[in-house]
Amino acid sequence: MKIDAEKEGLSATPTLSYKVDWLAFTIFCSPKNNYAKIKEILQALGYDVDLFESASPRYFYNSGLSLGGFFNIYFNDVKKEVSKFSSQSISFQMTGNGCTDLSYRLEELLNSKDDEKNWLWLFKWLNDKKAKITRIDLALDDFTGLCNFDLMIKKLSLGHYRSEKKTFTINRGQDQRQNSRGLTIYVGKMPKGGAGSKGVYYLRTYRKLDEFKEKHQLAPKIARDSGVWDRYEIAFSKAKAQAVVDEILKTGSVASVYLGVLRNLIEFLNPTKNQAGNLYKNKDKWTVCKWWRDFLKDAEKVKIGSDAVRDVSFSELLAWLRVSVVPSLRLMEQIGLERGFDFYDLIKSCDVDFAKKQKRLLKDSRTIPDDLLKLYLKEFEEGYK
Repeated sequence: MKIDAEKEGLSATPTLSYKVDWLAFTIFCSPKNNYAKIKEILQALGYDVDLFESASPRYFYNSGLSLGGFFNIYFNDVKKEVSKFSSQSISFQMTGNGCTDLSYRLEELLNSKDDEKNWLWLFKWLNDKKAKITRIDLALDDFTGLCNFDLMIKKLSLGHYRSEKKTFTINRGQDQRQNSRGLTIYVGKMPKGGAGSKGVYYLRTYRKLDEFKEKHQLAPKIARDSGVWDRYEIAFSKAKAQAVVDEILKTGSVASVYLGVLRNLIEFLNPTKNQAGNLYKNKDKWTVCKWWRDFLKDAEKVKIGSDAVRDVSFSELLAWLRVSVVPSLRLMEQIGLERGFDFYDLIKSCDVDFAKKQKRLLKDSRTIPDDLLKLYLKEFEEGYK
């Protein structure tokens, strides 16, 4: 399917547009059922698995599939050697072009041109499938230049801003003749060595129109007419990615969550004096620049932190135990039979203090209806085939 640069994204207005610009998720699955599960997921999203080509494996998986390089799938083929570092899951990854392609398919699948509604449907569908979001990039495209890049850089350099992030970076690209080519502002960053399970999120803003010109690509008509296309992109990884999707599902709005997270990431400030005419030392008392308030539409802050990460549900815990823990337990059971010890007796003899989230899960499990509990246990027994 053709990727059309004219498609402008979520909640489009004449000047602003929101877009899902990267999406990655994993689904737990027994390796022997991987191909059937891949086919099931692709068909549900309007794809034909036969159109995918073999690709080099990554992330300790031993196999890969790719559609045009913009939709990639990584999994373990039981016919090949499986790395001991690999998980029993399938990883689905869509680049920016892959997300654009998927949005077209969602339009056809749902018979709806409401992009935000379509993405909300997808997030709910993935949640029902017990998928784990591992990365998502949300972008805001500005086609009028509501914010001045030079002013933002000046504010950052002078320290006239408030942010939960400790660092910012300004990258100015140059060609071989030392001519300026491209400008990118980062607030926050990806740590060296990766983000860890808690994940990170950070802002990357740049002149998207310059990127299109450099690649000799045709920009959307609205950008060609205005001569402006600035992108404000927030990248979320690991637990932060799951948390922001959970927040979107809770509020039913990509725009409000995006703007709330952006405000929490960065606020550009006016140095403010007290009644005595002295500058407040505490930046919490400085006022937010009007142009930044207008850009954020006075959105309330949304924190995507460790306290915002949702607890694992009972059904998700069962699924994880079944595909990731049960094989190891059965292995220890077999070793115990051969060497004369009962591994389950060892487990029962261990003193364990439940963490707070485990205590919450125990409490929640007592409210699960009997028929639903039986369904969960049946799925566990059958191995989520």
